[in-house]
Amino acid sequence: MNRLLIAIFVMTLVCPSALYGQGENSQKKFNIVIDPGHGGKDPGALDVDDKSVEEKDIILSVSVKLKEMIADQIPNVSVTMTREKDVFIPLVERAKIANKAKSDIFISIHVNSLRPKDHPKYRSVKGIRFYVMGIDSKDEQGSMTALRENASILFEDDYQTTYAEYNSDTPEGKIALKLMQLNTSGQSWRLAETMEKYARRELPKASSEKMINSGNIYILRGTTMPSVLVELGFITNAEESKLMQSSSYQTQLAQIIVDAIKDYKNSVENNSSSISVVTPTETKPEIKPDTTERPKFYIQVASGLTKLPVTDRSFKSYAGKVVIKHIGNRYKYFVGETEDYDKVIEMLPEVRRQFSDAFVVAFKGDKQISIAEAKQ
Repeated sequence: MNRLLIAIFVMTLVCPSALYGQGENSQKKFNIVIDPGHGGKDPGALDVDDKSVEEKDIILSVSVKLKEMIADQIPNVSVTMTREKDVFIPLVERAKIANKAKSDIFISIHVNSLRPKDHPKYRSVKGIRFYVMGIDSKDEQGSMTALRENASILFEDDYQTTYAEYNSDTPEGKIALKLMQLNTSGQSWRLAETMEKYARRELPKASSEKMINSGNIYILRGTTMPSVLVELGFITNAEESKLMQSSSYQTQLAQIIVDAIKDYKNSVENNSSSISVVTPTETKPEIKPDTTERPKFYIQVASGLTKLPVTDRSFKSYAGKVVIKHIGNRYKYFVGETEDYDKVIEMLPEVRRQFSDAFVVAFKGDKQISIAEAKQ
């Protein structure tokens, strides 16, 4: 049974169009699934000073606002919520809802918390955080969040049987998880980084030094599309807990996510696999460019905290042809290195047959630059 599930799971990665419906009408709606965590018998984290203040209520309120604001501000979208009232939905069912909806992105909304043993000044820690799927993560904050959010499983009936087949400690499980992470991690990081950009702009006082973390969080590894778990703030911080209970602050938090989705959606659609006709630009006075090093274009296929060998079979037919760049605290994996923009655009549809979330980037030396700058 375990091998059958892994086989089916790997097939969905090899044939992602079966999940995303790519290749259909380019005008299809951009599908978003919002997942307000916990609910019903699972209250989530509690306010330290007022136990009646529960995570499940705060995140449902923010999620409802988020759905309404997306509908008002972003055209051609479809929004699905895993729950719209105070009910308990098992984690495995939440993932199924997202996968069945063929969602383009999945956003799980939560509230953070700490215990005395987690941090010596646990009541003072605050700030919004974003989490992406990470396998064998050494990210301490991500690991703590994974333990806390995965604990929702304990509220489910017969959870030992339900989750027995999702054991990441087995060799088959590790292979399946690594394949899934490679297939969507680049876009998940991209979405998280976009959220971070708007959070730092709108909430400078609530911004932490490290806003993006990774962890083996079940709800993220159970979904088959770019996914981010958002921790809106710390309910164990008295000031931030009060803020998160206010309608105006909830709207502000929702607006950050709306702006990030809008930005991400535009970037994905503008970097689609369809090849547009490039019209000649007006003739301008010649400006001698810096010829010390010409910009190069790549197709990014994956990103993660763990460095994989270029021959790793997770890279499928591109094994041995991958370029690795260590940027910040992550390893990014690229194929199709070229100085010709038209050539990299021609290669993109072929790469996306194996990595549905692949996208074009540009570098000058080791510095990533915009596509527009590289084309000058």
